[in-house]
Amino acid sequence: MRAAVDLAVCVAATDAALLIRGESGTGKGVLARQVGGVPVERKGADFTATVADYVRRRAITHLVVGRSRRPWHARLFRPSPTESLLRRLTAIDVTVCGDG
Repeated sequence: MRAAVDLAVCVAATDAALLIRGESGTGKGVLARQVGGVPVERKGADFTATVADYVRRRAITHLVVGRSRRPWHARLFRPSPTESLLRRLTAIDVTVCGDG
């Protein structure tokens, strides 16, 4: 969690959009407000399609996402959400942060 907070603080100093994803009740909205952001909730059957649509509609030009922590063998059968976003959002800058 500390890494997420550090990343959010760094992004807050830019005009980039920060994608915070997690289970309900984990403090995503609180974190967004603490770094000067506005929490927005979107629901959809396909996570990456929903995010890509929101990014396009809001004319976001820079998105910061964390790297998925899925094991390599899970990616053999389906790309991670981060990989799917990179494929969908070719016209904007996407920064992927995280370890592994």
